[in-house]
Amino acid sequence: MAALFSLPVDEKRRFQRLPGRTAMGWSNSELTKQRVDLKEVWDIAWVPDPSRRLDHSSNVSPIDGCNLLPDGAVRNTLLNYYKTAKESVCDPLYRALCAAFDLSFDAVQAATHPMGENSKSVGFMRLNHYAKHAGDEGMNIHEHTDAGLFTVLWASDVRGLQYQDRQGGWERTVQADDGTLTLTINLGDMFQVLTNDAASAPVHRVVCERDWPLPRYSIALFFNPSETAVISPMTKQVSEGRERSLYRDIAWAKFRRRRFEGDAADLGVEVQISDWRL
Repeated sequence: MAALFSLPVDEKRRFQRLPGRTAMGWSNSELTKQRVDLKEVWDIAWVPDPSRRLDHSSNVSPIDGCNLLPDGAVRNTLLNYYKTAKESVCDPLYRALCAAFDLSFDAVQAATHPMGENSKSVGFMRLNHYAKHAGDEGMNIHEHTDAGLFTVLWASDVRGLQYQDRQGGWERTVQADDGTLTLTINLGDMFQVLTNDAASAPVHRVVCERDWPLPRYSIALFFNPSETAVISPMTKQVSEGRERSLYRDIAWAKFRRRRFEGDAADLGVEVQISDWRL
């Protein structure tokens, strides 16, 4: 991962993601809620058939577009990591989350991935590089919730991830100091909708530790619905003696596009699931 981010800026710009072109690739100017984050990212969409070119129709996501990656060993290593992590971590975790919230996995899978194995869009992998502590200049990543179903996050030893508590304060996550692999699981907006607010997508941000001599790296696997999915509550909440859904149907492709467009340019208030709340 460091090899990608250590490329000269002019070289990285060859793989820069641009609205209207692709949501995948490199960026050093991402916004969160209309504020620039002090980081650089490299987004990589799920590749159903690694034996084919990245721009082959079988590998181009209808939502996120085509991957932009240099050829060579680094690309192969990243795609293999993504495949292994999805199959060994994300897929079984999805079943476990459904069981934990008393949701039928088959019913949830039919709603979130109606095309089954034929789907080209099941999320993306984000490589993050934070070169320095943000200090008074701003946040490495401003406060937000993740848009999809859930996120699996690996991070280097440099602490920075913080979660907002119920009182509005911020708590830093605990990381092992002995080099042990630490994974953090975030529930996303779409899972909150599926559970009708039984689950909550946590508000979080990244502020790297001051005076830490090393850069922070992380890899986030965003597990998302597929391109044709329409997300709605699969359970009911009892309110005033009657069951009701708290959200209108959300077309995932539209929601994802609007969130990405707001990440790439200041288009006003960022889209939120509260916009669909009944």
